[in-house]
Amino acid sequence: MSVIRCLKGGNGLEVIPDFLCKNKIGSGEVKLIWKGKEKLENTLYFGCRKSSMYQNEIDHIKGLFRRMMSKTDEVIVK
Repeated sequence: MSVIRCLKGGNGLEVIPDFLCKNKIGSGEVKLIWKGKEKLENTLYFGCRKSSMYQNEIDHIKGLFRRMMSKTDEVIVK
């Protein structure tokens, strides 16, 4: 993501959702300067058919969601 590259290089200021740069903030490559007044939460819904010829791909995406979300994030994948 080009915005993250610019921030990582120390060139600029951006209002960006933390989930897009959580790893970079954690590693210190990007600096968080303001957490906001109140924490905002977004719910991600992932819907799929019960039977699909793409079940392997769907299971892969579900696994990515589970791995990428931190333990403090609530993840419900059915």
